[in-house]
Amino acid sequence: MASNLPGVRVPPKLTGMGEVVPVGDPQALAEAVIRIVSHPEEYQGSPAEIEKMFNPLVNADAYLRIYKELLGDLS
Repeated sequence: MASNLPGVRVPPKLTGMGEVVPVGDPQALAEAVIRIVSHPEEYQGSPAEIEKMFNPLVNADAYLRIYKELLGDLS
């Protein structure tokens, strides 16, 4: 579960493992918690896919490739 803030909302949106609720809305937060706890099977993702998306080494490598491309060094 995440508030609808940049960056914070990305993992649940990409994985489907949670919900995004409006910032400062405790009622929406409570309702989302109840939905998730009541139907956990609807919020389960693939551990392998999640690892691939959020692995720090994979993400660091992606940034390195971007920097090299920007600098004109694709070696």
